[in-house]
Amino acid sequence: MRQKHQVEKTTLLPLLVERLAGECVVFDVDWLIDPLARSAPHGQVDWPTFRDLWLHVAHGVTQNGLDALLLGPFFPEQLEEMPGRTWISEIHALALDCPDEERARRIEARPGWRARDIDEQIAFGRWLRENIDTVVDTAEVSPADTADAVAVWVRARR
Repeated sequence: MRQKHQVEKTTLLPLLVERLAGECVVFDVDWLIDPLARSAPHGQVDWPTFRDLWLHVAHGVTQNGLDALLLGPFFPEQLEEMPGRTWISEIHALALDCPDEERARRIEARPGWRARDIDEQIAFGRWLRENIDTVVDTAEVSPADTADAVAVWVRARR
């Protein structure tokens, strides 16, 4: 039996930062969830504002001559109507995926404080497979191999 790898944003981030240094600034979009929740009434994040904020951050990065790579559950259709969209020339999407059984295993293995929304995440994974043109299967590859594939994909779009 092949070893299963845990390929998540947290694992990929430092690998992508290393591979794309000087080309892209890599962000985990979750970094802004807590500050936005603290500033929002009743701690509820306004998700459209959250996505628009990241478009503005990406614009700031491009003003410094680099591209921005946002690691998170955004897809182009969500971003098209955002006010910050006017600042961004092209948006590309890549989905990191694994079979539903593997996704369920990964979610179950999360620490107790993390959400266990298995059915919702499996449904979202299926939606991504059907709606995002480029999908990288992370089930049988290492985090390093996944980061290599993402870096190649990024460079092909620069």
